[in-house]
Amino acid sequence: MSGTSSLKLVAIFSVTLAACGPGGGGTPTDLAAEGEKIAQLKCASCHAISAADSSPLEAAPPLRQALIGYDIESLGLDFEAHLQSGTDVMPIFNLSNEERGALQAFIQSLED
Repeated sequence: MSGTSSLKLVAIFSVTLAACGPGGGGTPTDLAAEGEKIAQLKCASCHAISAADSSPLEAAPPLRQALIGYDIESLGLDFEAHLQSGTDVMPIFNLSNEERGALQAFIQSLED
C-alpha cells in the first residue's frame, strides 16, 4: 500500500472513529451539532460560524470557507495538522479525535 493510500485510510478511519466515539452521537447531524458547540467555544471569537455572518476578526475566514479546496479523503489529517500548528494569528488547538471529527462535520454542514 502506498504512503498516500495509507494516509487516506488513516484520515477516513479518524473521521469514522470520531463519529462513533463518546459524545459523537453517531449520526452526521449529532456529530455536526457537537461540532457547533466546539466552534462556539473555540472558534467564534475570531471566525464566523454560521452560514452567512462575517468573522469578528477580519483576517479569520468564515468557517464555511475553511475547507474550500481540500480533498475530502485527505481532509482529516490536513485539518488535524492545521489545528495543531496554528498560524501567525491562530493559536494551536489540541482537540481529541472526537472533537476534531465533530468540528469537521460541523464545518462541512455549513457548506451543504
